[in-house]
Amino acid sequence: MTERHAMPSNKLIIVMVGLPARGKSYITKKLARYLNWLQLETTIFNVGERRRATACDCLEDESKTHATAPATSTAQHSADFFDPSNKRAVSQRDEIALSTLRELLDHLQVGNSRVAIFDATNSTVQRRNSILDTISQQKEEAPDVLFLESRCFDETLLEHNMRLKLKGPDYEKVDPALALVDFRNRVKMYETSYESLGDYEESLGVSYLKLIDVGRKLVAFNINGFLAAQTIEFLVNFHLSERQIWITRNGESEDDCVRRIGRHSPLSTTGQQYAQSMTKFILHQLSIWEKDKGTVPQDRKQKLNIWTSMMTQAIQTAQHFTTAQYMVKNSPLLNDLHAGKMTGMTFEEINQQYPREMADRKAAPVSYRWPGPGGEAHLDMIYRLRAVILELERSKDHILLITHRAVMRVLLTYFEGLSRDNIANVDVPLNTLYLVEPHPYGVSVKTFQFCADSQWFYEKKQ
Repeated sequence: MTERHAMPSNKLIIVMVGLPARGKSYITKKLARYLNWLQLETTIFNVGERRRATACDCLEDESKTHATAPATSTAQHSADFFDPSNKRAVSQRDEIALSTLRELLDHLQVGNSRVAIFDATNSTVQRRNSILDTISQQKEEAPDVLFLESRCFDETLLEHNMRLKLKGPDYEKVDPALALVDFRNRVKMYETSYESLGDYEESLGVSYLKLIDVGRKLVAFNINGFLAAQTIEFLVNFHLSERQIWITRNGESEDDCVRRIGRHSPLSTTGQQYAQSMTKFILHQLSIWEKDKGTVPQDRKQKLNIWTSMMTQAIQTAQHFTTAQYMVKNSPLLNDLHAGKMTGMTFEEINQQYPREMADRKAAPVSYRWPGPGGEAHLDMIYRLRAVILELERSKDHILLITHRAVMRVLLTYFEGLSRDNIANVDVPLNTLYLVEPHPYGVSVKTFQFCADSQWFYEKKQ
């Protein structure tokens, strides 16, 4: 981390709470992706994954003495294993959860770890008390704790989540009809003893956040600390609405033709062609998207908003979207990486005149900051673009971002869940469109390449 951004001193454990099929794991993955992108090292500890691994280890041990795997190979995945009256299973589940929690606590003391997410149902006061007791017994200063409960009352969403579960590792090679019956029974087992967050936690002053119907409503109590504040700020903007997010560099500018960096520059003839074809292509793709989604009432149709940087080449790339029909916003947040005193130079000139700077940049491409007034590093841009990411997560409309290479690298690092070490290596050539589509199960990223001969775009297969 560069010297401009101080790392918060505290650490945080986020303890998930909720019945199965309430989107807990989806929420944790999306939250971890955001916090890691902010350089707040975050790791998920999933008790279900540990349970499945434990079951596999047991089967491997048994297979050494049996010719074939025993008929009870799925015992730890069936509904009976989650029956609160099954004392042996309860004991096994408690042991697995406690072992996972201890591993989490050990990990949180290592390196730059800032946040650890304990992903499990944690559906009773007794279990949550046990978690708090275990955390408080740490020899080191105890980290902050935030309980995060996901509740779902939307029957359509709940049914969708349940059917997604049938594609998970618990039900591999299981007949879907039988798997659905078993999973519904598992949920019923949990419901018999489920205790939501509320008065008891408040009596202890425990911080908690309830996320209802994945963003429709939030209830927060006693939120303290920088890390908890980052968490709640992200989740406030959280929703499952599907839409298209298009991201592109400006069309080729006159400076791009000679590889000069950091300046305002008008589009070249090729850049003008790209801008015109890009407009037609995106509008064509959105019309296909709307047809696939079926008839939608006029007042609920998703608009297309265009965001560009304040730089001439980006503004000109958006010029073919009529302002009477589309909202075009220009923001300095999307401006290119500021090159400091190198602004207006080519890389060849910089290499000749400032060889030491180029060597430093090559040695640390992510943290290297261009010298001179306003000079930036890729890491600086994460903090600059934080507001953009939150607005992208909040918006339910389609969005087109017209920006620049370094900005696109940072944005694509977020959407693709890459580590910060990969930022400077993300390839974002000119004449390329990226389509990001958030789904209830994750995010897909497609790439379209502009063909000058046909004046059209073609998908690049990964």
